[in-house]
Amino acid sequence: MKRGLVLLSVTSLVLASVASASVQQGDTELDFAAGFVSENGAEDNGNSNSLFGGIDLGYFVTDNIQVGPSVSVGWTDNDSTSNTYGSESIEYGFGVFGKYHFMPTNQWVPYVGARIAYSWDNTDFDSPNVSDNTDEGISYGPVAGLRFEMNEKNDFYAEYRYTLYDGDFRDWRDETHAVLVGIIHQFK
Repeated sequence: MKRGLVLLSVTSLVLASVASASVQQGDTELDFAAGFVSENGAEDNGNSNSLFGGIDLGYFVTDNIQVGPSVSVGWTDNDSTSNTYGSESIEYGFGVFGKYHFMPTNQWVPYVGARIAYSWDNTDFDSPNVSDNTDEGISYGPVAGLRFEMNEKNDFYAEYRYTLYDGDFRDWRDETHAVLVGIIHQFK
């Protein structure tokens, strides 16, 4: 019984010491994310699956509100429903984001936000009768996530993104669902 109480006390002290203000006004963060993306194709375009990576540089303008620029890169293997050939794409993007963090002093911090980005991709078609091309456009949509403070300078996070498209992308993408995980490094 004593051993259990001592273990519970030590665990409580460790968790209490870690649970300093996870995010606060004036913090600058560098976020590294990687994840899996599922895209629903528009019209006769097939669905596709992608691998995605991104880097965000965020600044807390208040204890709850974070804004900043982002860069991303993705690799996609596209299926086609109109013929037996598919394609492979590499996409690059630059954008901005804003997030609202609930309960910023907790060790577990849920958040919601939005992103908008300009992107372009280079597509290599498998079909011998189709030439390669480059598409560009705007992507935008909401995000929701949860971050966990590992220590004073580093957090782990998981994020869901729902994305809509405009420009060339709108011709072959309806929407995207993405689940990302990443590490955040804070500069306090």
